[in-house]
Amino acid sequence: MSNQQNDTPAEQRQVKRNRTMGLLVLGAVFVPMLAAYLLFKTEFAIPKGTVNK
Repeated sequence: MSNQQNDTPAEQRQVKRNRTMGLLVLGAVFVPMLAAYLLFKTEFAIPKGTVNK
């Protein structure tokens, strides 16, 4: 990355916007995976009284 002291305000905004978008993309991938894992491990909302025949 370039030296932030020499960046113009427009370049600093672009860097912040790029970093935010990167975090949003990672969050869109990992948050659902983490939620699915936790629901599977805790067996939350899985009916226990039914059996497939």
